[in-house]
Amino acid sequence: MKNRNIPILLLLALLPTNVQSLTSDFPTTWKHDEKVQITGKNLEGDEPLYKEFCIAPAALKDEKKCYEEDEYNGEIEFETWSSSKIEFYPPEEIPANGVVTLHRAIKVEKCFGSAGCIESTEEEDIELGTYMAEPFIKTVIDLNKTAKAEIFRKGGRYEIQGTYFGERGDIFLVTPYSARKVEKDDIDEWSSNTIVVTLNKSDVGDALEGIRINNTALGSETWEISGQKSQATKSSSSQQSSEATTTNVSVFTDISASHNYYPAISWAKNSSVLQGYPDGTFKPDRKVNRAEFLKIVLEAKGVSVATSSTSSGFSDVDENAWYAPYVRYAKEQGIVQGYPNGMFKPEQAVNFAEALKMAYNALGITTNEIGSDWYERFLQHAKLNSVLFTSDARVSEDMNRKDVVWIVWKLMTHDGDWQQPSKVTNTTPPPTNTSAVQFKDGTFVVGKDIQAGTYRTRKAASGCYYSRLNGFSGELEDINSNELTNAPSIVTIDASDKGFKSSGCGTWTQDLSAITTSRTSFGDGMFIVGTDIDAGTYKNSGGSSCYYSRLSGFSGELDDIVSNELTSASAIVTISDSDKGFKSAGCGTWTKM
Repeated sequence: MKNRNIPILLLLALLPTNVQSLTSDFPTTWKHDEKVQITGKNLEGDEPLYKEFCIAPAALKDEKKCYEEDEYNGEIEFETWSSSKIEFYPPEEIPANGVVTLHRAIKVEKCFGSAGCIESTEEEDIELGTYMAEPFIKTVIDLNKTAKAEIFRKGGRYEIQGTYFGERGDIFLVTPYSARKVEKDDIDEWSSNTIVVTLNKSDVGDALEGIRINNTALGSETWEISGQKSQATKSSSSQQSSEATTTNVSVFTDISASHNYYPAISWAKNSSVLQGYPDGTFKPDRKVNRAEFLKIVLEAKGVSVATSSTSSGFSDVDENAWYAPYVRYAKEQGIVQGYPNGMFKPEQAVNFAEALKMAYNALGITTNEIGSDWYERFLQHAKLNSVLFTSDARVSEDMNRKDVVWIVWKLMTHDGDWQQPSKVTNTTPPPTNTSAVQFKDGTFVVGKDIQAGTYRTRKAASGCYYSRLNGFSGELEDINSNELTNAPSIVTIDASDKGFKSSGCGTWTQDLSAITTSRTSFGDGMFIVGTDIDAGTYKNSGGSSCYYSRLSGFSGELDDIVSNELTSASAIVTISDSDKGFKSAGCGTWTKM
């Protein structure tokens, strides 16, 4: 690690003053041969020569493919790329669940206190948004006849050609009244534009009208099989046939494409996980009880509950009720245990904590044992892996239909390995010691208004400035040390200081107990080694202007810096047991290796 002892008085003012904000209207559903239009501000950056448009899988953001405006390679061609608009037709091979980032160069003014300011050009990556690609079936080839498929037969081999199939998903055989999933063993090949199936185990039936593809993000429209549909028409009325063609294709009347939960609800509908009501509505805010949720999760997994035992063992479960087989199966498999009084409470609304535990157990997703509460392991895992629609969900809150399908969708369609939360014993920072010496913003005489000692701010405060003073003239020579920060900070006021000034920092306290929830993962701020964070080797998540320093004290003076670094790349630092503190600004999240 390089030891760049940058004078702290100058470094503290290393703040960009001309960073331009970027907001954009971003379409979340991309379709075959349909133009995508993104609108926003400064979409070219300040140096358009360096701009790039990048697409990556949402779960693997580092595996991105980037495109330049003037470089046409047969995949993407930009019709418009201006400061306020980007228009293009998506490439045929893109991730089903993708994220778009814009690489651009911007001009940044950096100021160094009394030394003045300089303007520089920095390159940055900004995430514009995430999308879901709707699969599109162009045609289906009967490989036994090497011709367009007109009928599906048991044992037949077929090649489905199209776009946006993703890396995996499900195939559904559509009948007038249902959609039957093709068995996994019958799927021979799956790529973004070609799927090959041999229908050995799947139930083909006689009333097949078409096929549909679900790429784990969205479902396609039904590709009609003309020959089989013609056969089905002979045995049913034309009205029934017409109604069957639209089965499971139209959206719910109360769920538009702009609905926040549309991706999950569309997936649930196309996957036959959860259907709507006879009036064509979905009723997204309707509460879901424990029995209903159990049925949804088990059917999404595709398990058969017919062979479960004859008794669930719960005193309040009617063994003849529709939900009884699901409860019996779940009890046998250890998915549910019920309440200490021997009841299951099937008609009680399921809350977030119960739903997460049932879903994780049913789908076989393992989590670290963390926290003192039984639900903590599931909740923290769900937050870390973006399973919940919002991380602010309360564990005791009743679940509704839209949140149920969101959780099941996220768990069922997850790609790659799960991230595991750190093994912590508490997820809430320790409370502030209100009996400790405290003071707020102002200018103070040391020894009279406040006493010498070490103080900290326990909360982040935007634009917090403070300084240790050897006089009150207001001139630069009166400053012993100073700091400008948006993060929690620590300062040691010396007995020889004449004064201390604080502006926009909130409350200073001599309560030096931990402010972190994890001692092995933390963000920006100033931290006490051994209290807030552990010693060890850490790696950060990156930052365009990351500054960090190992500290031997909190005076804010140059002599307290053991080592420091200013970098725009990811960094690794070893914090020693002998270090008193560690400071980070603009570095993202540090995680112990």
